[in-house]
Amino acid sequence: MNSLAQDCLTHLNEEAVHTDAYTLNTTRVDEALLALETEFSSSFINPELQTKAITKAPLRAAKRSVIYNETV
Repeated sequence: MNSLAQDCLTHLNEEAVHTDAYTLNTTRVDEALLALETEFSSSFINPELQTKAITKAPLRAAKRSVIYNETV
């Protein structure tokens, strides 16, 4: 799987890998992540870290937008 992921990475454009600032609704991805979450033990997922990441996502997107508008 790792080799496949590395081989595919060269075919992605820059915007596709900046998921920390992705602002569109990702309902299907969210559903897939919830399904995947059931495959792991509860100790594998750190709820505090997960909450922090979710909370910071809109701020990251806003900062990225500001930086983009300043440089382009």
